[in-house]
Order: sequence, then C-alpha cells, then structure tokens
Amino acid sequence: MTLKELAEKLNIPFQGDENFHIGQIKDTERLKKAEDIQPGSVYFVGAKKIEKKHPYLMNNPDIAVLCTASLKDAYPNAVYEEDKTTRIKFISMLGIFAPEIPPPNPQEKGLIHPTVEFGRNTAIYPGVSIMANAVIGDNVTLYPGVVIESHARIGEGCILYPNVVVGHHCRIGKNCILYAGCIIGADGFGYHDQDGIRYRIPQIGNVVLEDYVDIGAGSTVDRATIESTIIRENTKLDDQVHIGHNAIIGKNCYFAGNAGVAGSAVVEDNVLVGGMCAISDHVTVGEKSMLMGLTGAANDLAPNQMYFGIPAKPARHMHRVHALMDKLPEMYEQIKKLTDEDAGH
Repeated sequence: MTLKELAEKLNIPFQGDENFHIGQIKDTERLKKAEDIQPGSVYFVGAKKIEKKHPYLMNNPDIAVLCTASLKDAYPNAVYEEDKTTRIKFISMLGIFAPEIPPPNPQEKGLIHPTVEFGRNTAIYPGVSIMANAVIGDNVTLYPGVVIESHARIGEGCILYPNVVVGHHCRIGKNCILYAGCIIGADGFGYHDQDGIRYRIPQIGNVVLEDYVDIGAGSTVDRATIESTIIRENTKLDDQVHIGHNAIIGKNCYFAGNAGVAGSAVVEDNVLVGGMCAISDHVTVGEKSMLMGLTGAANDLAPNQMYFGIPAKPARHMHRVHALMDKLPEMYEQIKKLTDEDAGH
C-alpha cells in the first residue's frame, strides 16, 4: 500500500511522498545497525528512546514510520498521531498488516485441506488436521491429534507426537521433534491499557524453529508481534518450557523443565538453563553461560559465566553469600552486643 493509503486506513495525517510504497511492517527491536533496515518497510517510533537507540531511522527516505506528532519532523515519510494515542494506532496498523488466514469452510468434512502439499514417505495417523496451504516435507511423521494450521511448513524428517499444534505461518526446520501437547505459534502475551480500556495487541509474526530442534511435552513457543520468535539449530527444550514472543534463542542451548523466557529476550549460543529459571524481557544472556536451577535473570548476563540466585549473580559469589546466611543470627547477636556495650559507655 502507499503512504497515503496507510494514513487513510489509520485515519491520521501523513507527510512525505503520498505514493511511497510500503511492502511490510518491521520491528525496531531487530535493528542492530543501519544495514539491517529494510527499504520499503514501515517502523513504529513511539518514543524518543527509540530514536536514541536507532538514530539511522531518522532522515531516511527509504522507509516510512508511524510516530508521535512531536517526532515527525525527523522523518521524510511518516504517518503520525498525537503522542497519547500513537500506540493505539500502532495496534490498528498491526491488524492492517496481519497475514491472511483462510476462513473455515463448514462444507469441508475432511481433516486435511486439499491444498496441502505433501512430500514423500509421510506417515499420518488418524485424527490429524492440516489446514489450507500447509506444506509437509519428506519423511514426516504426524501422530494422532496433531493440528497444523494454514501456511505452516514442516521440514523433512520431523516427528510431531500426539496433540501438537503448529500455528499458521510458522516454520519448522528439518529433523525436529515436537513432543506431545506442545504448542508452536500461539499468540504472544501482548496487551495495552489506556483510559480504562484494555487493548489486545495483534501478534502478526510467526515462530521459526531451525533444524534439529526438540520441543518437550507441554512446552509453548509464542509467535512474535511483528517478525519471528526464533529457536536456532540443535537447541533442546525439556517439558513445560515457555518461550515468549519475539525471543531469540541461540544454537546448541539446553532448557530444563519449567524454565521461562519472557518476550524479546535473547539467549545466545551454547547456553544451559536449569529447571524453573526465569529470564526477564529484553534481557540478553551471553553465550556459553549456565543458569543454575531457580535462577532469575533480571539484567543482561555476561558470557562464559555460571549464575545462580534471584537476581542472578556469579555462582561462586552466591555460594559465599548463602554460606554466610546461616551465620547471620550469630553475627547479629554479636553486633547487637557490641552496640549495647558502646551505648553503655
């Protein structure tokens, strides 16, 4: 669509080339350098801090932005809104760029849509449901109760155990194993409260699992708000692990049971995450780190370290802290006695 058409759909003013073509919406969270910018895309710049983090967005004639009225002068092609309501317009824009999902057809009695593409030597058990335009690769095994939504792609050699759900437009690489009851591509947990109204933020991205990824029983990986939640090759998730929307999980990682990763977190390559660990949103866990069980990562963690505790600290330091905790009552009494003696003088 054109810049003018986007402004009309959002019912807000614009500035710049009214015929500027917008092909897609992209996420500023994925920008690391100017070369990452996708020409012909629209970005949401809802606050000054985004400009400070990504100054190369400004004065760029190859992109469009949705921004606050107070920031519009920095952008050649912009649709803009008053500062207070810009995020509401962003929520509307997500709906405009949402991928098309074929509506259900009540006349279709079968569980496999006729537009599904199958590779060779697929094994499909009774009760599998595959929706329109999905693609199933060679040597894939689908157990009873599996649901594959429209436009999803399952790579060759994958095994999906009973009651696995793969959401629309999600991508599963080669030789992945999805254990019973896991859900790939549920909507991310995105809401916005304003003026007494709770807005649901459309989650229009997808999930990408690269090759040789295993997802344990009952685990969930939420789809991204705009682009992709990514789990890179050869990473293994235990049972009941949750990966939030927009997260990026590196290669060769392990996640033990009940670990949770919040939205937009980054876990770099070769990280080991113990059971019931929690990683906060927008936190980066450096490569080759290890989080011992029950650790909570609230801030960025440097690579090549072992961490423990809440908030996460280097494990050696935390072990010393815990060793001293048993001595605190005795130390308190000693300090109190010295304080009383000083007061007596």
